[in-house]
Amino acid sequence: MFLNIKEMEVRRIQFDESFETGEIDFADTGLRQITPIHAVGSATLLDNTGGEIRVQGRYTGTLEADCDRCLALTRFPLEKSFDLFYRPPPDLDVDEIIRSRARRSDQRADPPGAADAEDLPRRMQGDLSRLRSQPQ
Repeated sequence: MFLNIKEMEVRRIQFDESFETGEIDFADTGLRQITPIHAVGSATLLDNTGGEIRVQGRYTGTLEADCDRCLALTRFPLEKSFDLFYRPPPDLDVDEIIRSRARRSDQRADPPGAADAEDLPRRMQGDLSRLRSQPQ
């Protein structure tokens, strides 16, 4: 999922993404994704922050794991809100990055001014692995 910074300068971006089984790596957690994880929300470039982005939304899905006590298969329905802030490093010149991407002759799949939002699945993975340690 990519968020276009240039577009966010004009308006809030809405997203509606599904992460199919296997797209998010849960191998180290003992969890197995049974259904797609669906994330819906919006991203906003915050005024007067030097490029800070706020991503808000909600995700849903179902995971399963073996119970640590009885080894029975246990399902974890997911329904959680998130409110994330992304701040560029202080020495990062966002305008220069956008200009250099526009000057490149080799066109990549991501458009100029796109910010990689790969942190969202990693954040969801962290939240979901904590679920496993909570009693039912």
